[in-house]
Amino acid sequence: MCLISLDSCSIFSFKKALFFVSKIGIIKIALPRSKTSIVFYITKSHIKISTSDIHEFKIVENMLVGVNKILGKSSLVFSNKIMLFGIGFRSWTYKVKDGFKYLILKIGFSRDLSIKIPFVVKVIILKPTLLLFKSLDKNKLNQFVALLRSLKIPDSYKGKGLRYIEEKIVLKLGKT
Repeated sequence: MCLISLDSCSIFSFKKALFFVSKIGIIKIALPRSKTSIVFYITKSHIKISTSDIHEFKIVENMLVGVNKILGKSSLVFSNKIMLFGIGFRSWTYKVKDGFKYLILKIGFSRDLSIKIPFVVKVIILKPTLLLFKSLDKNKLNQFVALLRSLKIPDSYKGKGLRYIEEKIVLKLGKT
């Protein structure tokens, strides 16, 4: 039996996963799939874990302790920035009626690209060409930002495309 305390956080389980919802975001933990059963006793401020397999117990306990550390420190929000380089490159967001948010990118294609933003990622548009992404889940954040960057990788002659803010591009010489 393990007792984990969580403050200012809502907890629920759905389809072999635990969800932690706080004011700074959502964290999803996929539970290990095994033959033994894991029982959670959830109260307003604590979670109790009960299982017969000690190895599985340690895995779940480590996950929950990590989540407790993340939610306890609101400064542990991961962020990433992307800059749009190119004439006419712009971005904006909008929200539809069903609650989903979309990021619209105008990056030199014949149509504007509409990309659904995951719930765990927050997008802040600092300028029409500068995007800030924040999330509690580092993997989801990096996957989403890498997906965006793969849409228009900076070319080696003019440097047009989507770049990380700290990325340096060495431009090739053109014909002179």
